[in-house]
Amino acid sequence: WHCMSAVNSLAHWKGPQHFTDEMSARGDWLVAALTSGEGNHNFHAFPTDYRNGPFITNVDPTRWIIWTLHKFTPLIPSLRRTEDSDVIKAQLYMLRTKASSISNTNPVTARELERRAQVLQSSLPIQETLKGKPTWGRTELEDFVISGRRTVILIEGHAVDPGGASILQEYAVFVDKGTQHPQPIRDATQAFLGRFNNHTRGAREKMRALSVAAISLPADDVPELL
Repeated sequence: WHCMSAVNSLAHWKGPQHFTDEMSARGDWLVAALTSGEGNHNFHAFPTDYRNGPFITNVDPTRWIIWTLHKFTPLIPSLRRTEDSDVIKAQLYMLRTKASSISNTNPVTARELERRAQVLQSSLPIQETLKGKPTWGRTELEDFVISGRRTVILIEGHAVDPGGASILQEYAVFVDKGTQHPQPIRDATQAFLGRFNNHTRGAREKMRALSVAAISLPADDVPELL
């Protein structure tokens, strides 16, 4: 009981933050050893992952128990595992943030952190990026919505196709070709960043992967911000 309680104290006090600084959780190998891996607390940046840490060197007995039950029994039919590229991107952000913060006071360490970041960058899988996305105006956006009968929302200057409906319908791009004065397209950016959830950098990265195009609208079509 004392060991588990230490997770919410010691693992938020001292230790490295390899994956995110958006919460106070840190990594503590001693707490991890005493709690079957839970002390690798900063990896909670990826809350759906079955592991307590992504590396083979992480003290994480629970990970291997779950994996063994999955591999050799029907008790755990599937496992959720964060994509390696997402873990690497999180590490890159933290390394470069740290390097930037100490570049004036400790340039030697900052250069070493940047060197490590470059090594990690080279291992990042080549993926589709926003560079290949087209830029649409209102006409192209509406044609996409009509032709595919898709639910599309506008977030951070991108038309995002989330592949779902329900609550997204509140912000979905609505096309009515019969009206002479079309309504402004609503912008879901503020809702995405705070109204429903305070999404992390990882969530924003996933959102950008769903982008179908960058959006450029004239002044009278500037979306209302809610």
